[in-house]
Amino acid sequence: MLQRSRAFLLLRYTLIIATAYLLLVEHEFSSPPVGLILLIVAALTSNVLLPRLPAHIINSTAFNASVIIGDTLWITVALLYSGLFGVEFFYLYFFVLLLAAIGENLKLIVIGTFAVCAAYAYTLSASGGTWSFWNSPSLIRLPFLFTTAVFYGYLVHRVRDEQQRARQEADTVSRLEETQRKMAEHARELEEFAYVASHDLQEPLRMVGGYTQLLAKRYKGKLDADADEFITYAVDGVTRMQQLINDLLAYSRVGTRGKEFQLTNCQTVLDQAVLNLQVAMEETGAVVAHDPLPTVMGDATQLGQVFQNLIGNAIKFRGAQPPEVHVGADRRNGEWLFWVQDNGIGIAREDAERIFTIFQRLHEKEKYPGTGLGLAICKKIVGRHSGRIWVESEPAKGATFYFTIPDRGVKSCD
Repeated sequence: MLQRSRAFLLLRYTLIIATAYLLLVEHEFSSPPVGLILLIVAALTSNVLLPRLPAHIINSTAFNASVIIGDTLWITVALLYSGLFGVEFFYLYFFVLLLAAIGENLKLIVIGTFAVCAAYAYTLSASGGTWSFWNSPSLIRLPFLFTTAVFYGYLVHRVRDEQQRARQEADTVSRLEETQRKMAEHARELEEFAYVASHDLQEPLRMVGGYTQLLAKRYKGKLDADADEFITYAVDGVTRMQQLINDLLAYSRVGTRGKEFQLTNCQTVLDQAVLNLQVAMEETGAVVAHDPLPTVMGDATQLGQVFQNLIGNAIKFRGAQPPEVHVGADRRNGEWLFWVQDNGIGIAREDAERIFTIFQRLHEKEKYPGTGLGLAICKKIVGRHSGRIWVESEPAKGATFYFTIPDRGVKSCD
């Protein structure tokens, strides 16, 4: 802190030596009074002992203030005791003010300012009679001392506020970066765990499924009705488990097994998705229409999965009429806005966010089969492309799914 700083000790030695030198000059280097010598020796001794005091003492504002006031007093006493006071001695008080300012303690600067100004005013008055204080041209130095201290105090206060704000911002950024790092690490660990778990489960599940289907093929109808029902449940359970593992594997691969972004023609991607759904479209009489679609920077396989999942949901969650799906795109605010609109059963507003959460289902699996991962996969893929996905819908009025892909200035719609 203040007393332990080399700058403070050196400045105080300079103050003591300057005072002694000026007194010797005024006395024409003759022997000064014993009292003045004792004051100089006492000041030097105190400066030698200051660094040896306990830290809790020398770091306190009260002790710092006592040093500043003490230096002001002994200099004033020395000047008055010697009976000498010239213009040069003004700078001794300025040195004391520097001592107060060097610690960058606003309270100490205020205390030092009042102590120095009061001592200087008293010395002006006492050194030449009652009226000399008011008639002295040295009086102008008082506002100079006070203004200098106030300005420096303002700078100290301003700089400290800026430093504290900068430290707080740096701490906030550091904590945020650490939180993001941990979240990213946990996400990677979770994705890796999901991938390993789903991958390792596939082989034993295939074996169970194979033997279950073989059991159904050989013994269905040869046992009683309960046995046939149990075999059917077993085959259905294994099938659903395989689908769940495949979807979980696809979900975990979005961030870890995704391809590098390339120029992707969304028209071609949509055509492939529709071709993959051809059987379901023929069975339900579904029709998919589309507007001209753009070319974007992205992962063609993953974008195809988004289109396939959204169109597949439109076919699955159809109403009484055959499914009608319309796909479109428009450039807005530096991004491409895609939409997939259908005439299906719709979604309640309160479920509009929940449906994008992993394993969330709005309907019983017996009526609408699935694992509850399709829209979660879509959200993760769109998020990997720095986009957003949401739905606007009402029950029995169809649904429109929107998602965005950043427009990197590739190509507009054909």
